[in-house]
Amino acid sequence: MFDPTMIDSLPEFSFDTLFQHHPLGMWLVDAVSLKILAANQAAIRAYGYTEGQWKTLTLLDLCVIEESVLREAFSRQPCFAGGREYVFVRQDQSALIVDLSWQVFQNHRILLTAREVTREGSQFLTPLERMAELSRMIRAEHGLEAAQTLSQELQQRMAEALQAAEVGVWEWDLISSQVLWDEQTAFLMGTTLEDFNGRIEGFNRLVHPEDVEGVGEALAHSRDNQQPFEKSFRVRTQEGQERWLMSRGRYDYTPEGMAYRITGVILDITARIQAETALRDSEKRLRELSEAQKRFIADAAHELRTPLTAIQGNIDIFMRYPNIPDDEKLDILGDVQRESNRLGRLVNDMLQLARGDSGATLREEEVQLDQVIVDVWRDLSRVVPFHHMLLGEVEPLQIMGDQDRLKQLLLILLENALKYTPEGGTVSVSLSRQEKCAEMRVMDTGYGISEEDLPRVFERFFRADRSRTRGEDPGGTGLGLPIAKWIVESHKGKIWLESELGKGTTAVVQLPVYEG
Repeated sequence: MFDPTMIDSLPEFSFDTLFQHHPLGMWLVDAVSLKILAANQAAIRAYGYTEGQWKTLTLLDLCVIEESVLREAFSRQPCFAGGREYVFVRQDQSALIVDLSWQVFQNHRILLTAREVTREGSQFLTPLERMAELSRMIRAEHGLEAAQTLSQELQQRMAEALQAAEVGVWEWDLISSQVLWDEQTAFLMGTTLEDFNGRIEGFNRLVHPEDVEGVGEALAHSRDNQQPFEKSFRVRTQEGQERWLMSRGRYDYTPEGMAYRITGVILDITARIQAETALRDSEKRLRELSEAQKRFIADAAHELRTPLTAIQGNIDIFMRYPNIPDDEKLDILGDVQRESNRLGRLVNDMLQLARGDSGATLREEEVQLDQVIVDVWRDLSRVVPFHHMLLGEVEPLQIMGDQDRLKQLLLILLENALKYTPEGGTVSVSLSRQEKCAEMRVMDTGYGISEEDLPRVFERFFRADRSRTRGEDPGGTGLGLPIAKWIVESHKGKIWLESELGKGTTAVVQLPVYEG
């Protein structure tokens, strides 16, 4: 029963009183700019914005809808009593379905009232549900046929299939800028759902800096041309490793051609990228080997032709002129013998390099490198009467390797130094420890090597300009240094030459010291 004594405690009637105390959310909106001029207490409580914050928003910040569609609704029905559903977004990005009514006034003001719609016992929509509802409402707004929903059983099967395939699912709502991931997507991106902020900026921070621009351009190209999206990019895993991902998606558009959502999948393609890289490297290596083989065959044919031509020419003279003096016969036979010996050395060197190219492995044993150097130096110094052979400081060092090949290495370097050092010159050898390496140096005071020839000295059949030996051919096959390089690299070492024209050359070899 109404108590008359309560009248004095009730507020006086006015539009402002009705507006502020109405139990439903109400807003006063400028019809031209759609700016929210005021919101009542029910709206403040329901949507989480303060009174001051409401005045900074427009109706489009609150209602998930195209501006043109909203303005057309106000124009077509200035007075609307409800019956049409809209999606309204709270400050925390959750959403509500509301039944919206409005009245447009002559002073370009619109009064809106929103009644929350309860669906299946709950009026709160999760972000994923909001995306689905938005899609349904946009389709309904434009008369599109509603998509059939999958049965719960089929959805479960799809989820299980995606999980088994380690494929992640994602969605980007272009209207609210919300990015939705499942757990697999977060894992592939190197983070967790709890740590991801649900914004495109958060996604960009996880993508490799060199790939961010490319991903953005691919998304824009797909949207603008209404084509499927596909892009591979890199991320860092939680363990700090680099992972390659492939993402594919498709935009949803309104009949006017406005993209409002993109949905896609993401999968790990690291193994595929690594396999493709290995295949490219293998193809490159095969091409290099093929080119090297062609050069080797051409060079070998040229080098073999020279001694064979000399042998054949001398034999032809010998056979054509059987009555030539004996001293000339001896000269011819001497030439044939020298060219035969050269031919034998050339074939032997080519066989050694061929074994190296085929992946032949060397023996591994403990080798006292200083003793190898002393033995080779002693044997060679006995048969070199016209040069000064010096044995420098030789530090006792042990390595793992093939003792015979190491002797061959030192002989190649010493013989090379002797060839290009004039009589009376000095050739020396030393051994010292440089950190974890045994460093052997073979030095001479010979003619030296020009700066343009130095980078090519390890090429097969290459011999430096003969002018540096005063026009004399020192002999050799042009394969000594390539063989030396093969021996050094088979021992996991390094070799290089240091030289200055007219002052001599130093061959430097570094081999790993055996610490056992």
